[in-house]
Amino acid sequence: MTDSKERKILYPPFAAHVEVMRPSPLRHFRQIANRRTMEGGDLDIAFHAEIGNNRLRTSLNTELLQAFGSLSPDDLCYSESDGLPALKEAWIPNFCPGARPEELFIDEGITGLLKRIARTYAGCGCLAFGPTYPNMIGICRDMGMNLYNWARLPQNDWAYPEKPELAKLIDGYQVGLLYLQPHSNPDGLVMSENVWDMMMELALEHRLIVISDEPYPHTNYGGLPTRSVTYYDDPSTRKRWIHLSGMSKVLECGLRLGAAYVPNRILQDKLAMGLQRDLSGPTPCAVAAASVLANSERFGQHLTELRDKARHHRDILLESLAALDPECFTVHTPQSSYYVPVTIEGNGNGASFAEFCAKHGKFQDSRGRKATVVISPIRPCYDGVEHTPCRMTAQTVHQSVGHSEFRLTFCYLDVDDLKEIGPGLQEIYGQYVKTL
Repeated sequence: MTDSKERKILYPPFAAHVEVMRPSPLRHFRQIANRRTMEGGDLDIAFHAEIGNNRLRTSLNTELLQAFGSLSPDDLCYSESDGLPALKEAWIPNFCPGARPEELFIDEGITGLLKRIARTYAGCGCLAFGPTYPNMIGICRDMGMNLYNWARLPQNDWAYPEKPELAKLIDGYQVGLLYLQPHSNPDGLVMSENVWDMMMELALEHRLIVISDEPYPHTNYGGLPTRSVTYYDDPSTRKRWIHLSGMSKVLECGLRLGAAYVPNRILQDKLAMGLQRDLSGPTPCAVAAASVLANSERFGQHLTELRDKARHHRDILLESLAALDPECFTVHTPQSSYYVPVTIEGNGNGASFAEFCAKHGKFQDSRGRKATVVISPIRPCYDGVEHTPCRMTAQTVHQSVGHSEFRLTFCYLDVDDLKEIGPGLQEIYGQYVKTL
């Protein structure tokens, strides 16, 4: 560990992001509203309604999609505190009985939320477990926060620290926030229920704010039981956590690219059909965000900018991917602005696809912002040992030639961000990810 006064990211934020493609029942609709007074002033912590997984099967979500698609200005009201749009009470009962309309806000996105947190916690530390949203890097730097990411590497026995050790880290680094990604660990391990209990105990004991993802109170990952922060939905803990919504991630991240390797053209054609359905179909989060923004004068221009950005990203990707050998890669016409399915066959594999993206995945948009594309697996891939979860290293990228699917995410970073995290990215992705 480094001296607490030294601002340093201890682990690169672009680690493997593993997601389970599993339908989510309607009962997993979660409404979280939080208002808490902290030192430094009032801070509205959560402003969103979360609708299950980012990639729910459209066929299983007709009711949700119809509901969101039918939103109109008459269904909206506005917060007196900051003018953000909310859903009127008449729309709420089917999903959140008893909820007040001002408790269902469509938030300003991850960046805005983290900036508000950082203003309150300027000078303190944020201890992260699992991959970190790229937005958090620049925000922590700009707001004077120290971002530390616990690296579950061999020297740490691929494990979380015990409670006494973690308590020392919290005190030593003046940590005010815990950032948890329970289902997205770079080494493929799962944050167990016991670890969750330990984290929440520490959060209460040290008066920490917990930032987390996923709406499931209970779920399984890789056959192992795990939780999310929504499990701890009681007065003593609820006021101390922040839940990032899939809607925010859709608005912030925009385009994603799904790629899959298959050994022959017959399987490729079948896989392409599945990718078109699962990766290119509209999600409840996307429909909800678009519906609300489209019906809001305040955010109408913002929605237009988001759509233009997504189309711009898609055009760049399609133009770049067109240069690939068609015998190895096939790019499928996207059915939405968010996903571009790609299948890999023949002599291609995950390593060659990663190499191509590293060479062609850097660009500068019309606003002059530089961006890069980072590869990470959607579904668990393997490092050559049967049933061994992937540990995302440069060597693993070479070995990931099996039936793996990859997601490429555009990450906007300025030059200073890239200089700061460059060595860490090199360690994880080797030659495939370089600083601009």
